[in-house]
Amino acid sequence: MTPDLDNFWDRPFAISWDEAEVGAPPPQPTISPDDIRAWEAGHGVALPPLLAQALLRQNGGRVRGADLLLVPLNWIGPDQRDGIGAAAFGDPTRLFAVGAEEDRDTACTMLDYNVGPEPRVLHVRCFPEYALRDEGDGPFERYIRTRLRGRAELGRWAGSWRSAAGDAVRVVRNRWFESPRVGGPCEAYVKVADVREGLALADLEFRDGEHRGRTCRAIVRLDGDTLHFCGTFDDPRPSVFEPEGTSFLRVFQRV
Repeated sequence: MTPDLDNFWDRPFAISWDEAEVGAPPPQPTISPDDIRAWEAGHGVALPPLLAQALLRQNGGRVRGADLLLVPLNWIGPDQRDGIGAAAFGDPTRLFAVGAEEDRDTACTMLDYNVGPEPRVLHVRCFPEYALRDEGDGPFERYIRTRLRGRAELGRWAGSWRSAAGDAVRVVRNRWFESPRVGGPCEAYVKVADVREGLALADLEFRDGEHRGRTCRAIVRLDGDTLHFCGTFDDPRPSVFEPEGTSFLRVFQRV
């Protein structure tokens, strides 16, 4: 899925804006290619081309279909907050805050220029600990493409499901709410790491229950009203829909 610049933005940038009371947020001042060049000269790095082109269309806002907020150009800069373990990634002054994912407990999404002129995407997460993390998102454009595909795939899973064993699951946006036949209910964040022909690679980060703080690496396939799920809490991620080693297979029907 290639990002469409004509439909890249959803709404203009705003923080704590109550649209129901005061209407749509006002747009940020427009910027020019000269503003981009001045920013890059001042910081000694180049913005990812997709980000620069998008900011020229609209100076920050919500990315359509991605649950992602990107800040205006003049907000992008080194983020040197304490206590996130930034030194493990290199020079903290080469970590640039660009926004935040709106559907997760994300304090900040960053561009890491320690890896070279093409930065990778990192995230400051608040759970299970307040820390900077590399989740394998790679360069900015790949991150946006994967996020758009992932949100579209999650939309296909939305709704309520039940297994033959009586386990119930409800998928809402990127939340996985599970009520197993044995044990207490639990909730997980779902991150779709990739979408391939016939299956999706998904990581479920559990927020509560017996697996709190653990991540289940899974492959998922939707066939009509049947959801096939094969996952493990160990490495590597399953490659086939078979319960092998520590992996487990579950099949849900839409209800």
